[in-house]
Amino acid sequence: QNRNALLMEFLRGGVDALPKDGPELCRQRLEAHASTIGRVMGVDMVLNNWDRIGNAALGSWLPDPTGFFAPADGPGNLDNLMLSAADDDNDGAEAEVIAIDTDLKPGYPQPAASDADFVSDVDKLFCDLRASERDSRTSTIVREAQRCFERKRGVVGLSNSALAALQRGVVEALSLLACREEA
Repeated sequence: QNRNALLMEFLRGGVDALPKDGPELCRQRLEAHASTIGRVMGVDMVLNNWDRIGNAALGSWLPDPTGFFAPADGPGNLDNLMLSAADDDNDGAEAEVIAIDTDLKPGYPQPAASDADFVSDVDKLFCDLRASERDSRTSTIVREAQRCFERKRGVVGLSNSALAALQRGVVEALSLLACREEA
């Protein structure tokens, strides 16, 4: 028996986290919230949620160029990252990045991709991420996310600290999601 559920949360005063009409404001927000956006990237990778931050590093996530999920500016829908309003009524809590329209996708935009291809892609990215952390370099998944931000929002010149925070966020999310057996 199939059961479907829909979870919704009201987002009071939310705005686009990465606005289309302001590359500089978008860059500033990326710099300020890079770690959180990196955590979203890590969770999206595990969930196969390929339509938020289009990432060419996952071959199975590359869209069919003739298909619906093949916009002219490449894959990704950065509108699915919102920024909550700072809460003056709740002890002045700062604005937070909120990922909307998150779902576990059963398939891939690349028509020829299989589950084995996806697992292989993710495994390669995990290995690259570990090596990047060890060698203090920017990982493939973060470089591809940076290209997405540039393509979609015109953001150039993210600082090394923002790129490192994106990467730490991805690693943190994957570490929290990892299953570990205790001896």
